[in-house]
Amino acid sequence: MPRVIVIGAGVAGIAAAVCLQQHDGYQVTVLEGRPDRYGGRVWTHRPSLGGASDLGASWVHGSSPGNPVYQLVKHFGLTLVAMGEELIQVFKTDTDIGEDVTFLPKGEAYQRYKEISSRLPDGNNSGKLDVNLRESINQLGGDLIADPFTRMALAFWIESDFAAPLEKVSTQMAPIYDNFDGIDEVLKEGYGAIVDGLVEKHNIDIKLDNLVTSVNYGNDDIIVTTKDGSIRKCDYVIITVPLGVLKSKTIEFEPDLPKWKYNSISKIGFGVMNKLMIEFDEAFWDVDIKSFGVAAQSDELAGLFPIFFNFARIVGKPVLLTITTGTAAEQMESLSDEFHLRSVLETLSKIFGVDRVYKAKVVDFKTSRWRSDPFSFGAFSYPAVGCKPIDYTNLQRHLDNKVYFAGEHCCFAKYGTVHGAFISGTIAANEITKHRGQCIEAHNSMVL
Repeated sequence: MPRVIVIGAGVAGIAAAVCLQQHDGYQVTVLEGRPDRYGGRVWTHRPSLGGASDLGASWVHGSSPGNPVYQLVKHFGLTLVAMGEELIQVFKTDTDIGEDVTFLPKGEAYQRYKEISSRLPDGNNSGKLDVNLRESINQLGGDLIADPFTRMALAFWIESDFAAPLEKVSTQMAPIYDNFDGIDEVLKEGYGAIVDGLVEKHNIDIKLDNLVTSVNYGNDDIIVTTKDGSIRKCDYVIITVPLGVLKSKTIEFEPDLPKWKYNSISKIGFGVMNKLMIEFDEAFWDVDIKSFGVAAQSDELAGLFPIFFNFARIVGKPVLLTITTGTAAEQMESLSDEFHLRSVLETLSKIFGVDRVYKAKVVDFKTSRWRSDPFSFGAFSYPAVGCKPIDYTNLQRHLDNKVYFAGEHCCFAKYGTVHGAFISGTIAANEITKHRGQCIEAHNSMVL
Protein backbone atom coordinates (compact mmCIF):
# COMPACT_ATOMS: atom_id res chain seq x y z
CA MET A 1 0.00 0.00 0.00
CA PRO A 2 1.63 3.30 -1.08
CA ARG A 3 2.29 5.54 1.92
CA VAL A 4 1.83 9.27 1.39
CA ILE A 5 2.60 11.99 3.91
CA VAL A 6 1.15 15.42 3.25
CA ILE A 7 2.92 18.21 5.12
CA GLY A 8 0.50 21.00 5.95
CA ALA A 9 -3.26 20.81 6.55
CA GLY A 10 -4.26 23.90 4.62
CA VAL A 11 -6.48 23.86 1.56
CA ALA A 12 -3.78 22.43 -0.74
CA GLY A 13 -2.89 19.65 1.69
CA ILE A 14 -6.51 18.71 2.37
CA ALA A 15 -7.31 18.75 -1.36
CA ALA A 16 -4.36 16.45 -2.08
CA ALA A 17 -5.41 14.04 0.69
CA VAL A 18 -9.02 13.93 -0.46
CA CYS A 19 -7.98 13.41 -4.07
CA LEU A 20 -5.69 10.48 -3.18
CA GLN A 21 -8.36 8.85 -1.07
CA GLN A 22 -10.56 8.57 -4.14
CA HIS A 23 -8.31 5.60 -4.95
CA ASP A 24 -8.38 2.58 -2.69
CA GLY A 25 -5.00 1.52 -1.45
CA TYR A 26 -3.34 4.80 -0.48
CA GLN A 27 -2.37 5.34 3.13
CA VAL A 28 -2.51 9.12 3.55
CA THR A 29 -1.44 11.02 6.66
CA VAL A 30 -1.52 14.80 6.94
CA LEU A 31 0.95 16.39 9.36
CA GLU A 32 0.00 19.83 10.67
CA GLY A 33 2.32 21.94 12.80
CA ARG A 34 -0.40 24.02 14.43
CA PRO A 35 -1.44 22.55 17.77
CA ASP A 36 -5.03 23.76 17.81
CA ARG A 37 -6.52 23.80 14.31
CA TYR A 38 -6.18 22.78 10.69
CA GLY A 39 -7.01 24.92 7.65
CA GLY A 40 -3.76 26.87 7.35
CA ARG A 41 -4.50 30.37 6.13
CA VAL A 42 -8.20 29.58 6.25
CA TRP A 43 -9.07 30.86 9.71
CA THR A 44 -12.72 31.46 10.50
CA HIS A 45 -13.40 33.32 13.74
CA ARG A 46 -16.84 33.05 15.25
CA PRO A 47 -17.74 36.21 17.21
CA SER A 48 -19.33 35.89 20.64
CA LEU A 49 -22.78 36.93 19.44
CA GLY A 50 -22.77 34.46 16.55
CA GLY A 51 -21.90 34.43 12.86
CA ALA A 52 -18.53 33.92 11.18
CA SER A 53 -15.70 36.22 10.12
CA ASP A 54 -12.72 35.06 8.09
CA LEU A 55 -9.38 36.42 9.27
CA GLY A 56 -7.54 34.56 6.55
CA ALA A 57 -8.94 33.66 3.14
CA SER A 58 -12.31 35.34 2.59
CA TRP A 59 -13.17 35.60 -1.08
CA VAL A 60 -14.51 33.14 -3.60
CA HIS A 61 -12.91 34.67 -6.67
CA GLY A 62 -15.25 33.97 -9.58
CA SER A 63 -18.59 32.47 -8.58
CA SER A 64 -19.09 30.17 -11.55
CA PRO A 65 -19.18 26.39 -12.17
CA GLY A 66 -15.60 26.30 -13.48
CA ASN A 67 -14.28 27.27 -10.06
CA PRO A 68 -13.76 24.18 -7.85
CA VAL A 69 -14.32 26.29 -4.72
CA TYR A 70 -17.69 27.40 -6.09
CA GLN A 71 -18.51 23.72 -6.66
CA LEU A 72 -17.64 23.02 -3.03
CA VAL A 73 -19.84 25.89 -1.87
CA LYS A 74 -22.78 24.44 -3.75
CA HIS A 75 -22.04 20.88 -2.65
CA PHE A 76 -22.05 21.80 1.04
CA GLY A 77 -25.07 24.08 0.69
CA LEU A 78 -23.26 27.24 1.75
CA THR A 79 -24.25 30.85 1.11
CA LEU A 80 -22.34 33.40 -0.99
CA VAL A 81 -22.74 37.14 -0.40
CA ALA A 82 -21.50 40.00 -2.59
CA MET A 83 -19.84 42.84 -0.69
CA GLY A 84 -20.27 45.53 -3.35
CA GLU A 85 -16.80 47.01 -3.01
CA GLU A 86 -16.99 48.40 -6.57
CA LEU A 87 -19.72 50.80 -5.40
CA ILE A 88 -18.27 51.91 -2.09
CA GLN A 89 -18.47 55.46 -0.85
CA VAL A 90 -15.06 56.66 0.36
CA PHE A 91 -14.74 59.03 3.31
CA LYS A 92 -11.85 61.36 4.00
CA THR A 93 -10.74 61.48 7.65
CA ASP A 94 -7.83 63.91 7.74
CA THR A 95 -10.05 66.69 9.13
CA ASP A 96 -10.34 67.54 12.79
CA ILE A 97 -12.92 65.54 14.72
CA GLY A 98 -16.23 67.34 14.54
CA GLU A 99 -15.65 68.91 11.12
CA ASP A 100 -17.73 67.89 8.13
CA VAL A 101 -16.48 64.69 6.52
CA THR A 102 -15.76 64.87 2.80
CA PHE A 103 -16.35 61.84 0.64
CA LEU A 104 -16.01 60.43 -2.84
CA PRO A 105 -19.29 59.42 -4.55
CA LYS A 106 -20.21 55.76 -4.80
CA GLY A 107 -18.24 53.88 -7.43
CA GLU A 108 -15.75 56.68 -8.11
CA ALA A 109 -12.84 55.01 -6.28
CA TYR A 110 -13.24 51.82 -8.29
CA GLN A 111 -13.38 53.81 -11.53
CA ARG A 112 -10.12 55.55 -10.60
CA TYR A 113 -8.47 52.18 -10.05
CA LYS A 114 -9.81 50.83 -13.35
CA GLU A 115 -8.65 53.91 -15.25
CA ILE A 116 -5.12 53.60 -13.86
CA SER A 117 -4.90 49.85 -14.39
CA SER A 118 -6.05 50.27 -18.02
CA ARG A 119 -3.10 52.58 -18.67
CA LEU A 120 -0.48 50.25 -17.22
CA PRO A 121 1.43 47.76 -19.40
CA ASP A 122 -0.63 44.67 -20.20
CA GLY A 123 2.05 42.10 -19.41
CA ASN A 124 3.08 41.52 -23.02
CA ASN A 125 6.33 43.41 -22.59
CA SER A 126 8.64 40.64 -21.47
CA GLY A 127 11.48 42.06 -23.53
CA LYS A 128 11.56 45.25 -21.49
CA LEU A 129 13.20 45.82 -18.13
CA ASP A 130 10.75 44.98 -15.34
CA VAL A 131 9.91 47.77 -12.91
CA ASN A 132 7.64 47.99 -9.90
CA LEU A 133 4.05 49.24 -10.00
CA ARG A 134 4.79 52.44 -8.09
CA GLU A 135 7.33 53.47 -10.73
CA SER A 136 4.94 52.55 -13.53
CA ILE A 137 2.09 54.54 -11.99
CA ASN A 138 4.36 57.54 -11.49
CA GLN A 139 5.31 57.36 -15.16
CA LEU A 140 1.65 57.92 -16.06
CA GLY A 141 2.01 61.50 -14.82
CA GLY A 142 -0.39 63.64 -12.82
CA ASP A 143 1.02 62.70 -9.40
CA LEU A 144 -1.79 60.18 -9.00
CA ILE A 145 -0.48 58.65 -5.80
CA ALA A 146 -0.64 62.02 -4.01
CA ASP A 147 -4.45 62.10 -4.17
CA PRO A 148 -5.86 60.50 -0.96
CA PHE A 149 -8.89 58.97 -2.70
CA THR A 150 -6.85 57.54 -5.57
CA ARG A 151 -4.24 56.25 -3.12
CA MET A 152 -7.00 54.45 -1.20
CA ALA A 153 -8.13 52.77 -4.43
CA LEU A 154 -4.60 51.59 -5.11
CA ALA A 155 -4.22 50.32 -1.56
CA PHE A 156 -7.37 48.25 -1.72
CA TRP A 157 -7.55 46.99 -5.29
CA ILE A 158 -3.81 46.51 -5.82
CA GLU A 159 -1.90 46.29 -2.53
CA SER A 160 -4.48 44.10 -0.79
CA ASP A 161 -4.86 41.87 -3.86
CA PHE A 162 -1.10 41.27 -3.93
CA ALA A 163 -0.47 41.57 -0.16
CA ALA A 164 2.43 43.86 -0.99
CA PRO A 165 3.32 47.55 -1.38
CA LEU A 166 3.25 49.02 -4.88
CA GLU A 167 7.05 49.26 -4.95
CA LYS A 168 7.46 45.47 -4.62
CA VAL A 169 5.02 44.24 -7.28
CA SER A 170 6.16 43.43 -10.82
CA THR A 171 4.59 45.55 -13.56
CA GLN A 172 5.18 42.80 -16.11
CA MET A 173 3.68 39.98 -14.05
CA ALA A 174 0.81 41.76 -12.28
CA PRO A 175 -1.60 41.72 -15.27
CA ILE A 176 -1.06 38.02 -15.96
CA TYR A 177 -3.92 36.53 -14.01
CA ASP A 178 -6.43 33.88 -15.03
CA ASN A 179 -9.57 34.31 -12.95
CA PHE A 180 -12.84 32.42 -13.25
CA ASP A 181 -15.98 34.05 -14.59
CA GLY A 182 -18.42 35.50 -12.11
CA ILE A 183 -18.24 38.05 -9.32
CA ASP A 184 -16.17 37.83 -6.15
CA GLU A 185 -18.16 36.93 -3.04
CA VAL A 186 -17.66 35.93 0.59
CA LEU A 187 -19.06 32.96 2.48
CA LYS A 188 -21.70 33.67 5.10
CA GLU A 189 -20.63 30.57 7.01
CA GLY A 190 -16.91 31.31 6.56
CA TYR A 191 -14.30 29.38 4.60
CA GLY A 192 -13.87 27.09 7.59
CA ALA A 193 -17.16 25.45 6.62
CA ILE A 194 -15.59 24.16 3.40
CA VAL A 195 -12.45 22.90 5.12
CA ASP A 196 -14.46 21.22 7.88
CA GLY A 197 -16.83 19.73 5.33
CA LEU A 198 -14.01 18.12 3.34
CA VAL A 199 -12.19 16.77 6.39
CA GLU A 200 -15.32 15.32 7.95
CA LYS A 201 -16.84 13.90 4.76
CA HIS A 202 -13.64 12.15 3.71
CA ASN A 203 -12.38 11.33 7.20
CA ILE A 204 -8.96 12.85 6.55
CA ASP A 205 -6.28 11.65 8.98
CA ILE A 206 -4.79 14.91 10.27
CA LYS A 207 -2.16 14.89 13.01
CA LEU A 208 -2.09 18.26 14.76
CA ASP A 209 0.95 19.53 16.66
CA ASN A 210 3.29 17.69 14.30
CA LEU A 211 5.71 20.34 13.10
CA VAL A 212 7.95 18.86 10.42
CA THR A 213 11.63 19.74 10.73
CA SER A 214 13.26 17.55 8.09
CA VAL A 215 12.54 15.48 5.00
CA ASN A 216 15.15 12.92 3.89
CA TYR A 217 14.34 11.59 0.42
CA GLY A 218 17.76 10.18 -0.47
CA ASN A 219 16.85 6.51 0.05
CA ASP A 220 14.00 4.22 -0.98
CA ASP A 221 11.97 5.23 2.08
CA ILE A 222 11.37 8.93 2.61
CA ILE A 223 11.97 9.82 6.26
CA VAL A 224 9.93 12.68 7.73
CA THR A 225 10.97 13.96 11.15
CA THR A 226 8.89 16.19 13.40
CA LYS A 227 9.90 18.63 16.13
CA ASP A 228 9.39 16.09 18.91
CA GLY A 229 11.84 13.70 17.23
CA SER A 230 9.22 11.34 15.86
CA ILE A 231 10.06 9.65 12.57
CA ARG A 232 7.63 8.54 9.87
CA LYS A 233 8.44 6.71 6.66
CA CYS A 234 6.60 7.01 3.37
CA ASP A 235 6.86 6.46 -0.38
CA TYR A 236 5.73 9.93 -1.39
CA VAL A 237 5.62 13.27 0.37
CA ILE A 238 3.64 16.36 -0.65
CA ILE A 239 4.98 19.66 0.69
CA THR A 240 2.08 22.11 1.02
CA VAL A 241 3.51 24.56 3.55
CA PRO A 242 3.23 28.27 2.64
CA LEU A 243 5.95 29.88 0.56
CA GLY A 244 7.01 31.83 3.65
CA VAL A 245 7.97 28.57 5.35
CA LEU A 246 10.02 27.47 2.34
CA LYS A 247 11.76 30.85 2.34
CA SER A 248 12.56 30.52 6.05
CA LYS A 249 14.15 27.08 5.50
CA THR A 250 12.62 25.76 8.73
CA ILE A 251 12.31 22.38 7.00
CA GLU A 252 15.66 20.74 6.25
CA PHE A 253 15.79 18.68 3.05
CA GLU A 254 18.27 15.88 2.50
CA PRO A 255 19.46 15.98 -0.24
CA ASP A 256 19.09 19.76 -0.27
CA LEU A 257 16.60 21.30 -2.66
CA PRO A 258 18.16 21.98 -6.06
CA LYS A 259 19.44 25.44 -6.82
CA TRP A 260 16.76 26.10 -9.46
CA LYS A 261 14.03 25.55 -6.88
CA TYR A 262 15.69 27.75 -4.25
CA ASN A 263 16.17 30.47 -6.87
CA SER A 264 12.48 30.48 -7.68
CA ILE A 265 11.54 30.38 -4.00
CA SER A 266 13.58 33.53 -3.50
CA LYS A 267 12.24 35.35 -6.57
CA ILE A 268 8.52 35.07 -5.86
CA GLY A 269 7.30 37.46 -3.21
CA PHE A 270 5.39 36.51 -0.08
CA GLY A 271 3.50 39.42 1.39
CA VAL A 272 1.29 40.38 4.27
CA MET A 273 -2.31 41.54 4.45
CA ASN A 274 -4.11 41.36 7.78
CA LYS A 275 -7.75 41.50 8.81
CA LEU A 276 -9.41 42.92 11.89
CA MET A 277 -12.86 41.94 13.11
CA ILE A 278 -14.69 44.24 15.54
CA GLU A 279 -18.03 43.31 17.07
CA PHE A 280 -20.08 45.95 18.87
CA ASP A 281 -23.18 45.69 21.03
CA GLU A 282 -24.96 48.06 18.65
CA ALA A 283 -24.39 49.40 15.14
CA PHE A 284 -23.63 53.08 14.60
CA TRP A 285 -23.37 52.75 10.81
CA ASP A 286 -25.96 52.09 8.14
CA VAL A 287 -26.47 48.34 8.41
CA ASP A 288 -27.97 48.18 4.92
CA ILE A 289 -24.75 49.22 3.15
CA LYS A 290 -22.29 46.57 2.01
CA SER A 291 -19.03 48.40 2.66
CA PHE A 292 -17.42 51.83 2.86
CA GLY A 293 -13.92 53.15 2.21
CA VAL A 294 -11.50 55.46 4.00
CA ALA A 295 -9.23 57.78 2.02
CA ALA A 296 -5.51 57.46 2.60
CA GLN A 297 -4.20 59.42 5.58
CA SER A 298 -0.81 59.50 3.85
CA ASP A 299 1.03 57.55 1.19
CA GLU A 300 2.80 55.47 3.83
CA LEU A 301 -0.42 54.70 5.73
CA ALA A 302 -2.66 54.17 2.70
CA GLY A 303 -3.07 50.52 3.65
CA LEU A 304 -4.34 51.33 7.15
CA PHE A 305 -8.07 50.40 7.15
CA PRO A 306 -8.78 51.45 3.53
CA ILE A 307 -12.13 49.65 3.58
CA PHE A 308 -14.69 48.41 6.10
CA PHE A 309 -16.98 45.52 5.25
CA ASN A 310 -20.39 45.56 6.90
CA PHE A 311 -20.82 42.02 8.20
CA ALA A 312 -23.99 43.02 10.06
CA ARG A 313 -25.97 42.35 6.91
CA ILE A 314 -24.40 38.89 6.64
CA VAL A 315 -24.34 37.54 10.19
CA GLY A 316 -27.15 39.63 11.66
CA LYS A 317 -24.84 41.01 14.34
CA PRO A 318 -23.11 44.44 14.55
CA VAL A 319 -19.76 43.35 13.08
CA LEU A 320 -17.29 45.28 10.92
CA LEU A 321 -14.28 43.74 9.21
CA THR A 322 -11.38 45.83 7.94
CA ILE A 323 -7.87 45.23 6.63
CA THR A 324 -4.30 46.47 6.76
CA THR A 325 -2.14 46.08 3.71
CA GLY A 326 0.99 47.44 2.07
CA THR A 327 3.54 49.17 4.29
CA ALA A 328 0.93 49.76 7.01
CA ALA A 329 0.38 46.02 7.41
CA GLU A 330 4.07 45.43 8.02
CA GLN A 331 4.21 48.26 10.55
CA MET A 332 1.11 47.17 12.46
CA GLU A 333 2.27 43.56 12.92
CA SER A 334 4.40 44.33 15.97
CA LEU A 335 1.84 46.54 17.69
CA SER A 336 -0.58 45.37 20.38
CA ASP A 337 -4.23 44.46 19.99
CA GLU A 338 -5.03 47.51 22.11
CA PHE A 339 -3.23 49.77 19.63
CA HIS A 340 -5.05 48.14 16.69
CA LEU A 341 -8.42 48.61 18.33
CA ARG A 342 -7.71 52.19 19.35
CA SER A 343 -6.61 53.03 15.81
CA VAL A 344 -9.75 51.50 14.30
CA LEU A 345 -12.04 53.38 16.68
CA GLU A 346 -10.25 56.67 16.00
CA THR A 347 -10.70 56.17 12.27
CA LEU A 348 -14.39 55.33 12.65
CA SER A 349 -14.99 58.29 14.98
CA LYS A 350 -13.75 60.69 12.31
CA ILE A 351 -16.48 59.39 10.01
CA PHE A 352 -19.39 58.78 12.35
CA GLY A 353 -18.50 61.04 15.28
CA VAL A 354 -16.97 60.38 18.68
CA ASP A 355 -20.24 60.13 20.56
CA ARG A 356 -21.77 57.51 18.26
CA VAL A 357 -18.67 55.34 18.00
CA TYR A 358 -17.63 55.33 21.64
CA LYS A 359 -21.19 54.89 22.86
CA ALA A 360 -21.15 51.44 21.28
CA LYS A 361 -19.41 48.81 23.39
CA VAL A 362 -16.80 46.56 21.80
CA VAL A 363 -17.75 43.02 22.73
CA ASP A 364 -15.23 41.13 20.57
CA PHE A 365 -12.08 42.01 18.66
CA LYS A 366 -9.70 39.81 16.69
CA THR A 367 -6.83 40.50 14.34
CA SER A 368 -4.51 38.34 12.26
CA ARG A 369 -0.73 38.67 12.20
CA TRP A 370 0.28 36.52 9.29
CA ARG A 371 3.86 37.79 8.99
CA SER A 372 4.53 36.88 12.63
CA ASP A 373 2.84 33.49 12.31
CA PRO A 374 5.60 30.82 12.47
CA PHE A 375 3.42 28.45 10.43
CA SER A 376 3.13 30.81 7.46
CA PHE A 377 5.47 33.86 7.77
CA GLY A 378 3.10 35.87 5.59
CA ALA A 379 -0.31 35.97 3.95
CA PHE A 380 0.10 34.85 0.35
CA SER A 381 2.44 35.03 -2.63
CA TYR A 382 2.72 37.81 -5.19
CA PRO A 383 4.74 38.44 -8.36
CA ALA A 384 7.77 40.37 -7.16
CA VAL A 385 9.87 42.45 -9.51
CA GLY A 386 12.11 40.12 -11.49
CA CYS A 387 10.15 36.90 -11.12
CA LYS A 388 8.86 35.02 -14.17
CA PRO A 389 6.16 32.42 -14.92
CA ILE A 390 8.84 29.71 -14.89
CA ASP A 391 9.40 30.40 -11.20
CA TYR A 392 5.85 29.27 -10.36
CA THR A 393 6.38 26.19 -12.53
CA ASN A 394 9.63 25.45 -10.69
CA LEU A 395 7.89 25.65 -7.31
CA GLN A 396 5.36 23.06 -8.44
CA ARG A 397 7.89 20.64 -10.03
CA HIS A 398 8.43 17.39 -8.15
CA LEU A 399 11.79 15.89 -7.19
CA ASP A 400 12.61 12.35 -8.33
CA ASN A 401 8.92 11.33 -8.37
CA LYS A 402 9.11 11.33 -4.59
CA VAL A 403 8.79 14.89 -3.27
CA TYR A 404 5.84 16.88 -4.59
CA PHE A 405 4.86 20.49 -3.95
CA ALA A 406 1.50 22.26 -3.73
CA GLY A 407 0.03 25.52 -2.50
CA GLU A 408 -1.27 28.76 -3.97
CA HIS A 409 2.34 29.72 -4.77
CA CYS A 410 2.56 26.70 -7.09
CA CYS A 411 -0.39 27.75 -9.27
CA PHE A 412 0.69 30.39 -11.75
CA ALA A 413 -1.98 32.95 -12.71
CA LYS A 414 -4.09 31.73 -9.79
CA TYR A 415 -1.63 32.52 -7.00
CA GLY A 416 -2.94 34.06 -3.79
CA THR A 417 -6.31 32.29 -3.99
CA VAL A 418 -8.04 29.36 -2.33
CA HIS A 419 -8.94 27.86 -5.68
CA GLY A 420 -5.27 28.08 -6.70
CA ALA A 421 -4.27 26.19 -3.56
CA PHE A 422 -7.02 23.64 -4.12
CA ILE A 423 -6.11 23.03 -7.76
CA SER A 424 -2.41 22.70 -6.94
CA GLY A 425 -3.19 20.07 -4.30
CA THR A 426 -5.14 17.97 -6.78
CA ILE A 427 -2.36 18.36 -9.36
CA ALA A 428 0.20 16.97 -6.90
CA ALA A 429 -2.09 14.05 -6.07
CA ASN A 430 -2.69 13.40 -9.77
CA GLU A 431 1.04 13.31 -10.41
CA ILE A 432 1.46 10.59 -7.80
CA THR A 433 -1.38 8.50 -9.22
CA LYS A 434 0.01 8.92 -12.73
CA HIS A 435 3.40 7.76 -11.51
CA ARG A 436 1.67 4.60 -10.34
CA GLY A 437 -0.18 4.16 -13.62
CA GLN A 438 -3.46 5.62 -12.39
CA CYS A 439 -5.12 8.92 -13.11
CA ILE A 440 -7.61 11.35 -11.56
CA GLU A 441 -8.32 14.20 -13.94
CA ALA A 442 -11.19 16.28 -12.55
CA HIS A 443 -10.18 18.60 -9.73
CA ASN A 444 -13.74 18.90 -8.46
CA SER A 445 -14.94 15.31 -8.86
CA MET A 446 -14.12 14.55 -5.23
CA VAL A 447 -17.13 16.45 -3.93
CA LEU A 448 -19.72 14.67 -6.03
